Amino acid sequence: MKVKIEEKEEKEKNQIQKIIEISTPSQIFCLGLTLILLGYTPKLIHSCHSYTRFRRLEKPEYTHESFEDFWMVIPCSIVLRLLKMFINTYTYEFFKRKLSHKYSGDELDRKVKKCTRGGFKVLYFSFTFYFGLFKVLRMTNFAPSIMFGNGELLYTLGDWPYTPMPSTLKFYYLLSFSYYVEDGIVHLFLPPNYDYWEMVLHHVITSMLIFSSYMSGFWCIGIFVLIQMDFEDIWIGLIRVIMDFSSVATLSLLYLLLMAGWGWFRFYTFSFCVVYSFAMGTRVAVDNYPDVVTVIAMLLVTLLGLNIYWFALLLKMGITLIRGKPKDLQMVVSKKDLQD
Repeated sequence: MKVKIEEKEEKEKNQIQKIIEISTPSQIFCLGLTLILLGYTPKLIHSCHSYTRFRRLEKPEYTHESFEDFWMVIPCSIVLRLLKMFINTYTYEFFKRKLSHKYSGDELDRKVKKCTRGGFKVLYFSFTFYFGLFKVLRMTNFAPSIMFGNGELLYTLGDWPYTPMPSTLKFYYLLSFSYYVEDGIVHLFLPPNYDYWEMVLHHVITSMLIFSSYMSGFWCIGIFVLIQMDFEDIWIGLIRVIMDFSSVATLSLLYLLLMAGWGWFRFYTFSFCVVYSFAMGTRVAVDNYPDVVTVIAMLLVTLLGLNIYWFALLLKMGITLIRGKPKDLQMVVSKKDLQD
């Protein structure tokens, strides 16, 4: 009886009340950073617009980047939403059967929907990782061996800001932007977990990085960031999908693949290809137009901080695997779970 009363009270809470309830000090800090970044967005848009005009005045034939390109985001976001709904419709009952022994009621529905979203992420990020690495980055001359290419990192900013754009770049870049815009909007209306503002911050940072790097000609750096993030998201999505009905041995193997990819892409190649390479180009950029470069550098450092924070959470997940009690830390919905 007590459980039913608690469930009824939980249903009666509106979204704002639920968000306030899960807003721990760390999440409030993420909210503060998000608001600061959003407050700077109009200035960023204006700076990108001014710099675009500057490039076209200096070299009229270079018309690769345009604000009009972002109209593509609307149909892409709609298609992504429909694909998510399609996967949810045709996998819901499967996951419900798999999870009904462990969950019930609203918790079962919430977990099933999380699995269907995880299934979509596995498919989506598998495609974008392959497409970005082999169909976009390989078409440039600056894909280094550590990113499985035969180019030279030294060439990344060689022709900046008039770097020749690969023919597939616009589709890849704007599809990625569409994903984070659509997923960020949907996230605002989902039942909040204890990583609610953390994920909002991540989506805002990623969207601002994609937009600003595209419009300023730094997409050559942005390619590295997108590819490096996409690979780990494949394994994160897969682990979340099968966590509750797979063997510890299988989860451990996937976890090792995830951690190896995280160390290689989000630490080693991110530091070398993104932070180091961008630092080399910053001197040239500041001499010409500092505003956009400054905010991109700040966003990259913040993203690196999030990568370190998530790595710590992954280590915590590894401890639960060793104990034989794997746990999805994103499904934490109470302070008791948070402490456990």
